[in-house]
Amino acid sequence: MECPKCHHDNRADAAFCSECAAPLPRACPQCGRANPAGSKFCDGCAFDLTAGADDRPAEISTASEGERRQATVLFSDLSGFTTMSEKLDPEEVLGLMRRLKDRAVEIVEAHGGIVS
Repeated sequence: MECPKCHHDNRADAAFCSECAAPLPRACPQCGRANPAGSKFCDGCAFDLTAGADDRPAEISTASEGERRQATVLFSDLSGFTTMSEKLDPEEVLGLMRRLKDRAVEIVEAHGGIVS
């Protein structure tokens, strides 16, 4: 990549010029367009440029890099938890919460979900 300031030839993946330390334009991994240094999104295709250097567009991702998935956030609240936890030993509370979580994980996984 040629530095716009001093015209030094740098590596294609360089973020700064190795000759004058000027920030270099960043090529979009999706469309190849050069974007100003510090851009968060490509001004040609709106690809997220803040992702890691090894990230690739979804259409060329491999299974080892992960995948896009629909996510559902599940929140649960145990009614009367504070009062209950004040009356029980901490080990009993932990055991109860562990059983509740294990059962929730079973239900989520039975539907093809993953609990993180």
